[in-house]
Amino acid sequence: MKITLRNIMTDQVYSVDEDTVLLEIKDLFDTHNFHHIPVLDTKAEVVGMISRLDYNMILDHFTIFRVDKAEKTNKRFLGALIAKDIMSRNLAIVSPDMTIDEANKIFLENLIHALPVVENHKLIGIVTPFDVIRYYSEMAVGQKMLED
Repeated sequence: MKITLRNIMTDQVYSVDEDTVLLEIKDLFDTHNFHHIPVLDTKAEVVGMISRLDYNMILDHFTIFRVDKAEKTNKRFLGALIAKDIMSRNLAIVSPDMTIDEANKIFLENLIHALPVVENHKLIGIVTPFDVIRYYSEMAVGQKMLED
């Protein structure tokens, strides 16, 4: 039996619109423990991805001083940039029926860390190398228990 991405993907996915300001994206990264946010167009189709690394690279341009004037400048900057300004556009988009091995090959060949899972042009999940590792780890533990 081949295990598909539908079996391992995260199906509770936060996404943003292309015009979402970086200040809102900052709030999502600060509030939740995830590393990638899919970006959707007006038809709710995936058009990009923002990684925590993309976001952190933008933050490198901010002032580190915690004085009021610097903080106001930082907030203005975060309010001026939108998702489509910083998102990655070259995506590998996958089907929920793709096998884990096929997805693993995409991760390894492209050195990417998240795959939006799309069905009928709509985002239904996201899969990362951690999901693949978790699956194989659980399989190894299950196999060990069978051997004991």
